[in-house]
Amino acid sequence: MKYNIEVIKIGRKWIDVSVSGKVSNYNAQLLINEITETLTAGDKAEIECKFENKSSGYGKKYFLYPLTDEEKAAAAAAATVAAAAAEVKAEAKANDYRNRKINDYIGYVRNAAKEGRAYDNGVDKLKEWGAWTDEIKTEIKETIASAKAAKEEQKAAEDAKYANINLPAYNGFNGKPKAGVIIVQKGRVYEVVSSFYNSHDGWSFGVLNEEFYSVKAIDVTETARGAAKLAELAEREAAKVAEKAAEVAEKARIDAIIAEIKDNGERVKGDHVDMPDGEVIYDSFDNYGGGERIIKTADGAMWYIKNNGADGGDWSPNNIRTSGAGAYGWVLYPPEPVKPTKSDIFRAAHKMARELKGNDDSIDYRAQFAACLRYIYGGEKIDVKNAVKLAA
Repeated sequence: MKYNIEVIKIGRKWIDVSVSGKVSNYNAQLLINEITETLTAGDKAEIECKFENKSSGYGKKYFLYPLTDEEKAAAAAAATVAAAAAEVKAEAKANDYRNRKINDYIGYVRNAAKEGRAYDNGVDKLKEWGAWTDEIKTEIKETIASAKAAKEEQKAAEDAKYANINLPAYNGFNGKPKAGVIIVQKGRVYEVVSSFYNSHDGWSFGVLNEEFYSVKAIDVTETARGAAKLAELAEREAAKVAEKAAEVAEKARIDAIIAEIKDNGERVKGDHVDMPDGEVIYDSFDNYGGGERIIKTADGAMWYIKNNGADGGDWSPNNIRTSGAGAYGWVLYPPEPVKPTKSDIFRAAHKMARELKGNDDSIDYRAQFAACLRYIYGGEKIDVKNAVKLAA
């Protein structure tokens, strides 16, 4: 290395010099040899030297050794060798780095291929480094094809395991079925695994609504849970059927009562007839002037009353008071009771006396008959002899 020096003092072996440093000047000892022997105090020169510093308890000292032509040539040769060695080392290091990166990116490309996709950036890097060989290219292509086939197979297995059901989304996003919920479709029972809300195209998927839920579910029909759900639904359906049958039967009963009253009864006559008191058997009166009412009074009469107070209706038939415009109706009175004749009474007493007497000959039949007759007839004096004849 070349140093700019200024001679301060010349000794027998060393020359005291001031050396120009990068920041400031410093003092050093310059060896006297054939290169420096002609220097005198105050001279300035640029000399190629070997540098050395020595440390002691008194501090540091710096020494400069001027190089001869032979030493310069040797140093240049050594520098050339060192540079070549450094270049070889750098090239080896670069190759090592390149090979490591190639191996890394081949790994990245292979991992992506195992997932069924191409890692384009990695392929570009391998092409840049000349490592995208036909062998690697074929391997990656086959791996991607195999991974895609495996995914298709897995998807087919998933599709076979799960049912995909589309349901109308009447309750919007917040109403989508949650995982674990049981739903029933076309007689099969499903447990929801997941669901997705779709805000449009429901009609295209056969759902009778624009918004719909895509539901992924497991068929649990054959499990205990599925059987219990079907049994619950069957019970509900049976209850609905029974309820409907009861409603139909009740309607038929009411219709029969109304028909009986209208066919065998008479129209309620008079003006401003009060609503009768009694047991209300049926009542469908409403606040709009419609409905019907059946009332059974204490004397056994059956009233059928037709509310006729609707706005715009014909109120002229009305003659029964209501809280509105009035009503009209029919009444069926109970038949008059048939009074038994004396012959009927005597026969009843005769039958009672024979049953009471039985085979007991100690009982006077005529007295027994008279007692039965008084019991039935209420204690009235009766010609027993004539009564026996009538009862015979």
